[in-house]
Amino acid sequence: MDDLEGIALDNGLEAAADSLDLDLRADVTLTDGFDFVPGAGSLGIAVDWALEETTALGEVSEFYENGSGFHIVELVSRTEAGEFGFEDVREQIEATLGTERRIELARDIAEARMAELGDGDLESLAAATGWPLQTTGAFGRRQFVPGLGRDTEAVGAAFAAPIGVPAGPFSAGETLVVLQPAERTEADAQLFDVMKNQLRAQMEAQLSQRRAIAWIEAIREDALVVDHRDLLNQDANQVAAPPLI
Repeated sequence: MDDLEGIALDNGLEAAADSLDLDLRADVTLTDGFDFVPGAGSLGIAVDWALEETTALGEVSEFYENGSGFHIVELVSRTEAGEFGFEDVREQIEATLGTERRIELARDIAEARMAELGDGDLESLAAATGWPLQTTGAFGRRQFVPGLGRDTEAVGAAFAAPIGVPAGPFSAGETLVVLQPAERTEADAQLFDVMKNQLRAQMEAQLSQRRAIAWIEAIREDALVVDHRDLLNQDANQVAAPPLI
């Protein structure tokens, strides 16, 4: 994934997909309010990223994970809010409702299993249910976490659930997870006070850069460019010519 992300950021998503022989879909429309992404499943975080006003056309996202795999998104166009015909969004509506219903059923099952677990640990739950058991490394609140996603209920719960005790189920995109925090490093308020101005300046610089890129792209779309390099070259030749005696 690092190779894909690196090539995509440097040369665009199409070049990255070609170089690594990966599938690329160019006919995907993301709609505000719908987490379902055609060909990728539930991927609400990608929708949120694409609809952010600071996301510039041509920008490539980091990679996201859901039940169907890993995905990278490139924003190629944006349509202003308006009304859509039902047929235009039928697939997204049906998929969203289907996913919500499956999650509701899965939540009921998971809650019942958690009640049966009693004082058992996560290993006992996995052994009793056959559910896969996965271990993550250390992560921060805003990081992407394999199996948990990014900015999901599950990631947030990992910073609040008791240490060493199974908790859940929590939403992790289109799936549910039960988690058991092994250890946690609490936030250092004093360190944050020292770093907050630096972090604020960094975030403001990133925002300014994105807005500048968007402004330049808008100018390029509307600008009329007249090429006068031939005249400049003539002037340069006249200045450079030596005097004749």
